[in-house]
Amino acid sequence: TAHGVKEDDILLVHSGKMEKAKKTSELVQALHATQADNMKLLIIGSMTNDVASDVMSVVDADPRIEYLGWKSGEELMDYLCAADLYVQPGTQSATMQNALCCGSAAALYPYESHKYLLGDSVFYTETIADMKKLFAAISTKPDILEAKRAMSNRIARERLDYKVLAARLYR
Repeated sequence: TAHGVKEDDILLVHSGKMEKAKKTSELVQALHATQADNMKLLIIGSMTNDVASDVMSVVDADPRIEYLGWKSGEELMDYLCAADLYVQPGTQSATMQNALCCGSAAALYPYESHKYLLGDSVFYTETIADMKKLFAAISTKPDILEAKRAMSNRIARERLDYKVLAARLYR
């Protein structure tokens, strides 16, 4: 049980270079306001000072949230592959593709590109209220999460896996 994550816990992972647009602060506020003891959020990456000042007080107050700092690409992949839900409520990043290819479900900001590529295989969240609603739903009905994981993993294998994309180029 690394990082205090138990077998039946729902592991959320959020990563990247966290600035205001990444919505890390909104994410930790949403989880902190959710009454779900079976959720654990790992935050991986670096934070700008303004984000750290908003986020770290919540991290310190909530044992379900842990800030791990920067990790190597290989370490990050291990966390993404362990994640039940990759949470990216703000700016886009290629890490989302890696998370989906690892079999994680995802909660993303509803960018047109995400909606076009991923359809309804992922959760979309725009606000703290959306995130709170999602966390409450999946904490009580984890099967919702499993259904999205299966859908997004299938789409990831078909559309995002670099080996598949490379094979199309070399036909």
